[in-house]
Amino acid sequence: MKYNKNIKIDKTSATIVITVTCEKKKYAVDDDYIFEEDVTLWIPENLKNKIKLIEKPKTYISNLNYYDHSTVGVWKFSIIEEKKVQKRARPSTRKKSQPTTKNTPSRKSE
Repeated sequence: MKYNKNIKIDKTSATIVITVTCEKKKYAVDDDYIFEEDVTLWIPENLKNKIKLIEKPKTYISNLNYYDHSTVGVWKFSIIEEKKVQKRARPSTRKKSQPTTKNTPSRKSE
């Protein structure tokens, strides 16, 4: 079964929208088709590890005329930006002050 796919990458809103459509079955002798492919394979390699699924179709995508099947499916992904690692300013540690010893002559009792 042929299906149409549309991939839209919007960098301003940081989203990827994948739309899959197919035509309804016209005749009983037409083959049944249910879309079961992994749409994440269509995402460009440089964005694969930077996405999060926001929305997916609630019904099956197929050419069948059933109540839980649809001819259109939309997947929405958000592009997660890499967090910049910021070094925390650590407070400087003070050296412990050494006790000062006075060089005083010891007095012996006489």
